[in-house]
Amino acid sequence: MEDKALGLVETWQVVAGILAADAMLKRAEVTLISARYVCVGKFMVLVRGNTSSVRQAVDAGAEIARDQLAGKFIIRNIHPAVLEVMDRRIPVPVDDPGNSLGLIETKNVAACIVAADMAVKTADVTLLELRLANRLGGKSYVLMWGQVGAVEAAVAAGADTVPEDVLVQQAVIPSLHPDLKSVITKALAAEA
Repeated sequence: MEDKALGLVETWQVVAGILAADAMLKRAEVTLISARYVCVGKFMVLVRGNTSSVRQAVDAGAEIARDQLAGKFIIRNIHPAVLEVMDRRIPVPVDDPGNSLGLIETKNVAACIVAADMAVKTADVTLLELRLANRLGGKSYVLMWGQVGAVEAAVAAGADTVPEDVLVQQAVIPSLHPDLKSVITKALAAEA
């Protein structure tokens, strides 16, 4: 099985999410990456596989979820950095030449993962963190690091994938203050 695509079904209720996960795994040959509760009372199911199988699985999950569907997507050729940083933090290397921090915050998991994938595919940035809804009131965010031009391009491209009513905020901080970089780096290293 070629693991090139990533699919997600996000539901407004936990039971609907578990039912969707079961339907997804029974419908197509996919690999379950995650099936878990996310704030506030939502549930997400992430699967990988070839594009056709992932599409079948996501369709099956969305069909079961019906009016409890909070979001869904299929990303062909998911960038490996997205999976690497999902719900983990990557510390900023001490010798990293970048000096700018980019941020995108969304109201749901699906939009944030799509934005992160587009951002890292658009420009030479390092994804530092992709936080998916837990302890965030259902919101998600992605942090990225690099040279200011690359970060600006990545944030713009990522934010452009997010529907206006789902985008909370986007920002680029050029020449991040060294004290703030130190705090972020220590926080990231503590959870890496």
